[in-house]
Amino acid sequence: MLINRQDIRNIAFLVIAQGITAVIGVITFLRYATVLTVPELGRLSFVIASTLLFGLLGELGMRYVVMRETAQDTTRLRQFFYHSAVVRILLSASSTVLLIGFIALIQPWQAERDLLLLAAIVAVTTFAADPATWILYGTGRGDLVGILLIIDRVLYLAATLLAAHLFQSAAGILFAELITNIIRGVISWLWVRPMLAQAAAGGWDTQIFKTLIVRGAVQGAAIIAYVTYSRLTVVVVQSGVSEAALGYYSFAFDVITLLLFVPVALLTALFPTIARTKPEQMPQLHQQIAGLVLLLLPPLAIGLFLFAEQTVTLWVGTRYAPSVLLIRILAVSTLASAFRFMYRQFLLALNRPIPSVVFDVAGVGLLLGLGVPAASAYGGVGVAILYATLEFSLLFALMLVSHRWLGLPHYAFLTLRALSACLLPGLLAYLLTDNFIVRLGAYAAGASLCMVLFRVITPSQIRGAQGAAQRMVQRVFRSASGPA
Repeated sequence: MLINRQDIRNIAFLVIAQGITAVIGVITFLRYATVLTVPELGRLSFVIASTLLFGLLGELGMRYVVMRETAQDTTRLRQFFYHSAVVRILLSASSTVLLIGFIALIQPWQAERDLLLLAAIVAVTTFAADPATWILYGTGRGDLVGILLIIDRVLYLAATLLAAHLFQSAAGILFAELITNIIRGVISWLWVRPMLAQAAAGGWDTQIFKTLIVRGAVQGAAIIAYVTYSRLTVVVVQSGVSEAALGYYSFAFDVITLLLFVPVALLTALFPTIARTKPEQMPQLHQQIAGLVLLLLPPLAIGLFLFAEQTVTLWVGTRYAPSVLLIRILAVSTLASAFRFMYRQFLLALNRPIPSVVFDVAGVGLLLGLGVPAASAYGGVGVAILYATLEFSLLFALMLVSHRWLGLPHYAFLTLRALSACLLPGLLAYLLTDNFIVRLGAYAAGASLCMVLFRVITPSQIRGAQGAAQRMVQRVFRSASGPA
């Protein structure tokens, strides 16, 4: 078994943190949907999607370089931290200047100039762009990252809800998020400082600087292409629909983003393990991680697909009823999105990001070429169908290219069993009762039972999870009791 106890601990903490993040995301998003007008919600989603690329330019893929290098050699923590911090400052300033140039060139952006600049500053100070978290990930302390993420999200919840209540504007929410990012940055620095103090000292190293720039540029191209493609749908929809329709699509897309938090947390926690794994062991690790993705995602995706209407009604009433169909279409795409993210993590760890870059750039071209006409003719539904089709097409292309390093994906039957284990109880719950709570409870119980009966979860995995949970509880009680 290539996944060790610390990996399980990291996964547990990060999944819990992402679960809390998802709950906080739902709370804040529902509050935004209640407080903001539909056009203002569309503005908020538009500027976030438009400036995300410039935020990524502010780190240039360095996070994966730092995570991989520190996972393989922990003696250079201090050097990689300070070098990456310096490069981050330079790149963030450059990306902001670049954004100002784009605003001058793109006519629709000029009306949102101030809001776009504020969103860009928020983007370059986010949790994922914090060099301290890269060091914690690289040293295998995903559990500490999970705790830090919870702190970050609690601060975000308090600040943005207060701003939404007081200002009822996208600008107020973004400014509150910026303050949250600054406070979390100070906390993360205080956490990682003792770890850096114990690492070997070292001055400015030109080779490390070159490694961050050159390898970071390649990794950054992969990340930028991936995120641009993933978020481009909101921008494409904005080009061909009304402000209200943009708000409905943005609501649906944000719901799906919340759904993907769990597999993203799992795969991010396992990145240091992938980076440390020998090439000949990659096929085995590939199968193990794919099994974990199939264990976590299908119950969430199928549940959202079946119960989307009641979920939206429970959250925001009938105000966003037009988003239900969009949510169902995009929920199907999450099955491909999670596996595409898995392959991307493997390729980044192997320092072979080019296939991912090529396919994502192709996706961007197809989305721009076909998405704008689809938005004009069929609205958000046309773009959602196009996006789902592209996701599965790009996944199959990645599978074909990656098999030389990861082996063939021998989990087709496991995928069918996982989908069947969720679809059967989900359909029965949907047909037998109209009560949402009863439906949800029956689905959860039925899917859990079918996961065992269909051997999606094996007895050894159950015993391993029980053992890990017992050890974690014992450790918590020992910590709480203190020294005798």
